[in-house]
Parts: sequence; structure tokens; C-alpha cells
Amino acid sequence: KNQVGLMAEIGILVSIIAVFLKGSAAARALYGGVPFLLGAVCLVLSSSATSVLSLGVTLFVLGGFFVVGILPRLFRWVGVAGFIGFVGVIGIILYAMDLQIFKLVLEGFGKSTTLTGRTYLWEAGIEVAKERPFLGHGYNAVWVPGNPVAEAFWAKFLIEGKSGFNFHSILIEWFVSLGGAGLVMICALFSVVILGAVRAIVRQGITPFNAFILAFAVMFLVRAFVEVDLNG
Repeated sequence: KNQVGLMAEIGILVSIIAVFLKGSAAARALYGGVPFLLGAVCLVLSSSATSVLSLGVTLFVLGGFFVVGILPRLFRWVGVAGFIGFVGVIGIILYAMDLQIFKLVLEGFGKSTTLTGRTYLWEAGIEVAKERPFLGHGYNAVWVPGNPVAEAFWAKFLIEGKSGFNFHSILIEWFVSLGGAGLVMICALFSVVILGAVRAIVRQGITPFNAFILAFAVMFLVRAFVEVDLNG
């Protein structure tokens, strides 16, 4: 269901951006409206809380930078600073509310606060990573038959096929596999892409290409905390 949710999320984002491409109104409606409806239906059917939340965050950020992009160029960095400050205020409010809104959303999807066992996986993954904190255990070296760590997880979660499993966080997955070096690399990747997109928006204004890069970078960053979408 998470993969269906991811594909639906991608379809919705692309369809929204497609509306701003050059061309006739009919073409934009076709390439934007139809994929949007299909993506929305698939997103609902997937019941993926991760996809819904990450899509919401991505659209919020995209909307904020759309406003920044239409400002006069002289004021765009001021707009970026103001938007970051606004996000910070929202974060403080959510923290003061003990993240109750997220708990309500999880309850709406029938999820517990453990995120279907993810919190256990994260804690266990961090403990495994601490054994080799600098360069890790090796790329995908943990999830192989015969490895006591993997065998214990497969037994706990009743996975007889002994495949298709991970720590449900790309940050922890890379920390385990590639150690602190891998964690720095994946964080640097997200930072460079997002900052590059922001810089392009400040210089050029909002364009479909800039919006596409920013939207997908933010989407995968949000999902990185709870999914492993970039581990191929």
C-alpha cells in the first residue's frame, strides 16, 4: 500500500505542476486533471498515512515558495526567511500541542503511535548502527539470510520469505549500512538539491522545473523519516 501511495503522490504532484506548463488550456486540463483524479483515487484506496502527510507537507512548502517566486526579486530572500520563520512557529505550536494533530491523523488511518511497529525498528536499527558507527555494516549487508540481526527481525514480524524488509527510515537504513559517512551523504544530497531549488526560485522565480525539483526533494525528505524509497 505504501508503494501505491507513493505512486499516487507522485502523480498528484506532477499533475499539479503540469497545469502551469505552456500549452492550450485543453492540453493542460488533460495532462493535469486526469492524472490528478486518478492519483487522488489511488491515494485514498492506499490508506497510506505516510503518503497523505508527506503530500500535505510538500504542497504546503510548494505553496509557500510559489508566493516567494512571484515576489519582486529584491524581496525574495526576505520571503524565504519569512517562510522559514513561519514554519518554525508552526513547529513550535505543534510541539507545544504535543503533536496531537499527528496523533489524530494516525488514528484516522487506524495507526498506532508506534507507526505499525516502526518505532521499534528505529530503536533497534540505531542500536545495530552503534556497533559500527563510522562506515556501517556494509551496503545491504544486514538483510541477508543467516545474519542474526536480520533473522531476529524476520522471525519477530513473521516474514518467512526473508526478503523485502528494511528499517523503514532511509536515514537509519543508511546509518546501519554505511555508518555516519552514509548518513552525512544522504543528508548532504537532500540539502544540496533543496537549497539549489530554492536558489533557482529566488533567481528565476517559480517555474515548472524549479517547482518539480523542490516538490520531489521535499517529498522524499519527508518520507525519508518513515520509508526507504531511495535505497535501490
